[in-house]
Amino acid sequence: MTMRKRKRLIQDTAEIEAILLEEKVVRVAFTKNDQPYIVPMNYGYENRKIYCHTGYEGMKIEWLKANPRVCIEVDSGFEIIAGKMACQYSCQYASVVGFGLAH
Repeated sequence: MTMRKRKRLIQDTAEIEAILLEEKVVRVAFTKNDQPYIVPMNYGYENRKIYCHTGYEGMKIEWLKANPRVCIEVDSGFEIIAGKMACQYSCQYASVVGFGLAH
């Protein structure tokens, strides 16, 4: 997997952990039968693990049982950078994206 703007890649563990410790919402992507499903969730971060609160049943649990592989995303400091034309607009933010197994 290659990041297009590699110079913007955050590799400093302390910077990644600062984002995870500061923010409150993680987006968790699940997959079942080649269908993606993403949901924002509140979370806690400790010892390089993300803890999400959910019930014992429901769509997230159903999809997790079908496939425990997930992708997570947390973003921080999102800001729109205005341009004179629509194609000149941009945004500035930091984000953490990770892949793993949920249980």
